Parts: sequence; C-alpha cells; structure tokens
Amino acid sequence: MAAIATDTRSLGRLPGLLARSLNLAWHAAPREFVLTGVLQLLGALSGGVILILVKHLLDTVLAAGRTQDIGPVLGWITALGLLIVLTTFAGQVQWEQQRLLAELVNREVTWRILQVAGQADLEEFERPDFHDHLERAWLSSGWKPMQMTQSVLGLISSAAGVASLLFAIIVVVPVLVPVLVLGSVPVLLLSARGSHELFEFSFNTTPLDRRRMYVSRILTHRDHAHEVISYDLSGWLRARWRRLHDERLAQLRRLVRRRLWLAALTSVGITFLTIGPVAVVAVLLVRGQMQVPQAIAGVTGILFLRPALQGLIGGATQLYECGLFLEDYEDFLARGMRPRPAAAGLQPPPPFKAISLDRVGFTYPGSDRSALTDVSLEIRAGQVVALVGENGSGKTTLAKLLCGLYTPSAGTIRWDGRDLSDFDPEMLRGKVAVVFQDFCHYFLTVHENIGVGRNELMEDSLAVVEAARQAGAHPFISRLPRAYETMLGSEFEGGMDLSLGQWQRVALARAFLRQAPFIILDEPTAALDARAEHELFDSMRQLFHGRTVLLISHRFSSVRSADTVFVLNRGRLEESGTHLELMAQQGLYAELFSLQAAAYRAEVDRV
Repeated sequence: MAAIATDTRSLGRLPGLLARSLNLAWHAAPREFVLTGVLQLLGALSGGVILILVKHLLDTVLAAGRTQDIGPVLGWITALGLLIVLTTFAGQVQWEQQRLLAELVNREVTWRILQVAGQADLEEFERPDFHDHLERAWLSSGWKPMQMTQSVLGLISSAAGVASLLFAIIVVVPVLVPVLVLGSVPVLLLSARGSHELFEFSFNTTPLDRRRMYVSRILTHRDHAHEVISYDLSGWLRARWRRLHDERLAQLRRLVRRRLWLAALTSVGITFLTIGPVAVVAVLLVRGQMQVPQAIAGVTGILFLRPALQGLIGGATQLYECGLFLEDYEDFLARGMRPRPAAAGLQPPPPFKAISLDRVGFTYPGSDRSALTDVSLEIRAGQVVALVGENGSGKTTLAKLLCGLYTPSAGTIRWDGRDLSDFDPEMLRGKVAVVFQDFCHYFLTVHENIGVGRNELMEDSLAVVEAARQAGAHPFISRLPRAYETMLGSEFEGGMDLSLGQWQRVALARAFLRQAPFIILDEPTAALDARAEHELFDSMRQLFHGRTVLLISHRFSSVRSADTVFVLNRGRLEESGTHLELMAQQGLYAELFSLQAAAYRAEVDRV
C-alpha cells in the first residue's frame, strides 16, 4: 500500500513533467516539434474516424443486401481506403520528423550539460558526487532525450487516439466506457512502480558504473597502454572489470525479478481491458440488447482501443521514468546556477604591485587533512619567485589558489590589498598564465594547441608563431608535415605525436601567448633536457620582462637565481629568502639542496 501511495504521489507529478518535457522539446526544435505533434494527432484521431466509417460501411452493406445497390458500399470503401492511405503516409513522415526532433533535443540536452561542466569550479571536480551526477546526466543524454521525445509525442498521440476511440465507442457502445477507464488505473500504477524501480537501480549503480568504466578506459586508452603491457596488467584489470560487472549484474537480477512480478500483474490488467469489454458485448448480443453491426463496431473499437490504451499507459509510464531522469538532470543543471557573485558588479583586477597571502589554509572537498595551513607570504610585481618543497608539501595547491581556481578555506589572498573575491573571476584568471606539471595534450592542430592559451588570439597567426618562438617550439614545429596546421595526437587519422619535451614547449607557448602580468610555471622543465632547461632559465627574465613569475620546481639548481625562494613543508611555509640566505640558515632548503647536489656530484664521480 505504501508503494502504491508513493506512486500515486509520483503520478501527480506527471503534468509538471509533461510541461517541462514539452518546453524542452519546443526550445530545442519548435518547427519539428509542431509538425511531428500535428502528424501524431492526425494519426491518432483517424482511429475514431475509421471506427465510425466501419460502422457506416456495415450498415450500408446490410441495407445493400436488401436493395442490391452496390454504389453506396463502394463509396464508403473508397473513403475508408483514402483515409488509410493518408494516415499511412502521414505516419511515415511523422516517424522521420520524430527522428530529427530527437536528435535536436539530444543536442540541446548535451549542450546544457557541457555548459554546466564548463562553468563548474575546480573544487566541484574534486567531489565524487559531482562526478556521479555528471555521469548520470551524460549517460542519460545519449538516449533519454529520444525516449522522452517519443514518450511525450506518444502520450499526446495515444491520448488523442483514446479520446477519439472513446468518443466513437460512446456513439456506438457507450456501456463499455466505464469498464475501460476503470480497468486502466491499476495498470498505470503498476507500470509507474516498475519505472521507479528502474530509476533507483540506475541511481544506485552510478558509482559502480564509473569504476567499471574507468577500468575499461585503462584497458583501452593509449595513455595507459605502455604500462598495462609492461607490467602485464591486462589479466588483472579484466578480472577486476568482470568483478565490478558481476556486482552490477547481481543488482540487475534483483531488479528484473521485482519487475517481472509487476509485469505479471500488469499483463493481467491489460488482458482484462480486452476480455472484459468483449465479454460485455457478447452478453448484450446474446440477450438481444445489441445489433450485429453495433457489436462488430464495438469489438473493432475494443481491438483498436487496446493498443491505444497500451500506448497511453506505456507513454505515461515512460514519461514518468524519463521524468525521474529529467528531475535528476535538472538538479545537475541547477548545480551550475548556484548563486555566484554578479560579475557585472565586480571590477577587473588592476595591474598589481604585490600579491599577498594572509594565513591562508585550504582543505580539499571530502578530505579531513589540510593541504595548506596558515601560509602568509608576499609576491611583488616584477619578481621571479620560487616555490620549493618535497612532494605533497602543497606547492601546486598554492599555485591553484593564486590563479583563482580554488577559494581558500581560511585566510585571505589580496591583490594590492583587495581580496581576490572583489574581482571578476574570469577577468582575474585572464591576468594569470599558468603551465601545470600535468599540462593538457589537446588533440587539435599545433596552432590551436597554442591558441587555446588566449582564444581571442586564436586567428592571429603572427601572435601564435611569436609565442612558439619564445617557448623554443618554432624550430621543431616548422619541421612537421603541415607545420602549425599539423594535427597532434595519433588517436585521430593524420595526427602526429610529439615527444614529452616538445609537448611541454607547446604548453609553454600557451603561457607566452596569454601575455598575462602574472606567470605560474609548475615544473616547466620537467620534460626538458639539460640544455633546454639551461636555455629557458637563462632567458626567463628577458622573456618575461616586466611580468611576475612564480616558479615551482624540484630542481634546486633552477631556482638559485630567484629573487625570493619560499619553502613549503607539509602545507606550511617553513622558510623564505634568497638562495644564499637560505643556505646560510642551514634549514630544510639547505638540506634538500645539499642532498640534490650530492647526488649530482656522486654521479659525476662515477663517470
């Protein structure tokens, strides 16, 4: 009883779900939606017209048996044939339009998902629930829009068809109407319950599906292939994939058993919708309370009405099922519409004299350990400052805070004394160029790979080439088959791959193209050879003249010339000063520098 009560409340949401589904289809493709809907209605209404024509044809046939006049009979047959031809052709046109409409709705749904994902804060991507929500929305976007479009149009068509046939049956055999209407209610409730079970299954298995798909990507993606083969991981990963899939199958089997019980009850209800009215007609005919033409028309109407009622029930059930996904999809879209500072009321950041951190702390979502704690420092305009420390000390986290990708959990970051939150976030990010250690390899042309650094300069070939020259990438780009128009990435036809060092120079070129006053370089020479590293650091002050540079590096030889070196240790600022000052303090910096220098000396001695 509780389950049916829940379904009754859920079914009460059908009008709202129908309205929102119609609005989505209208917004995506108004012309195709109207044309498809009109054709659906015409096809549906034709059922009742055909039923009435059959009744008149039978009456005419009986009358012709007495008068031997075949003319009226041929007239009704011709009218019936023309109607069938028109409805058949209209059905074909409607099907093709519906295919186009579903594709347009799919585009609209996917576009909105991409908008939310594209506007989400970086912190959102640190949250598992965001990935679960995104995965459900993304997977549903491939087929739910088509299903939703079909269910909406099918529901409208079936409702019109049922109304048309009920009108005809009221005219021909009015006693059948209460039997048909009352018999539909339990079938509708049982079908809705089955849809609810399916949605719960899809919702609850999302985390499991994401893990399984991740293992699939490891097995099939080029970026992992070298390690999978080298470590002979294929068998272990396939076994893990199968275990995850077996978990899904176990839950699916439980779902199927529950839905089969509901299907059995639904089948009994649908059978009653056919047999009950036929029995009523048979009884009335036997008792002489109904004429043969009326009985034939009544049975014909029942036979026509059964698939129309099934379509109505199926359409409502499918819409309810789609509506559950639609609500989840709308909840995901709402994540991208959470209140944010109005950009119109915020100012762009002016050229700065100093960026300061005052007791800044940060904890990643879902973690109980602070990545940064009580960090205070100052970076002055025009300086080259270095950030060093052991792995996990918080260097990259601090860089992401400085470029506005994260908001501090505690403390304040100020741009010439003003909190970063006072500035338009997009304009703030436009003032910072950052090259992360895990920089992206875009499978686009070389020109586009550099142009994404400042996409308003994407069509400025001279600016792109100059950025490549500054990064030392122009010589090898010029040797590529199509130079700057060469497609990168061997996954696509005609694409070429680069060495890691060449990819890193392309990433550096993006930073040069951005022409930002504040440059953050996170391990910018990690993939460069010793000569290239030396050339880059020798030219850094010249290349970034007038701009502020924050350099993150594990190579202490590369930070010796920095104006100030900040040393992080387990998320806290432990030391700061010039190289010479820090060496004189004999603290953590001096220890790490000496360890690294000793390793180099030992290597030279071995040679």
